[in-house]
Amino acid sequence: MEFLFQFGLCLAVISLVGTFSIKGKRKLIAASLLAVGILLGIATYSNDIRQSQLNPSQTTEQSAGQQEQVAPTPVEEMPSTERMVWGGEKVVLAGDGEYLLPKGKKSLCITGLGMKDGSTLVPQDITIGGISYGTLGSKCQELPAELEGRVIVDFSPGKPWGTKEAIFNIYKEYDSKPGGIGQLPFIAIGM
Repeated sequence: MEFLFQFGLCLAVISLVGTFSIKGKRKLIAASLLAVGILLGIATYSNDIRQSQLNPSQTTEQSAGQQEQVAPTPVEEMPSTERMVWGGEKVVLAGDGEYLLPKGKKSLCITGLGMKDGSTLVPQDITIGGISYGTLGSKCQELPAELEGRVIVDFSPGKPWGTKEAIFNIYKEYDSKPGGIGQLPFIAIGM
């Protein structure tokens, strides 16, 4: 209804200007449009007043077009399997070992490992500096600011297949399949 009120108001203003600047038959058309615009504006305004009287719980601000925001219902989250793109500086984690992390804000970004259709998703567990992180889908998690300097990274803690060669082969195998995704996790610097 607010759109009709605004449309009627615009039509009335344009027609009013036209009524004073045009002569002949065009003046009659402009005057008719002015009348239609005013009637349209009055009709929508009176309808808004009528609705606010029928529903007194609405405030004046709400009836003027502002509606209360309703929280969306929670949706069951399916883990994303899209690649993560970060154009800034990053440290790619390519297996167990020691990595040099700079000072400042940083986030661990893990992309879904498996098939994009979600039929196969491989959980990824990584320990960085003694803190365990894991996810099934694409997700970035902020790392503690004090996590800097030489840090030990352990893929699949307690499992023997975390060597750089083994991890590279696992990710390469999924990435080479049609519909597969296997992007190595990375630490985004400044994120």
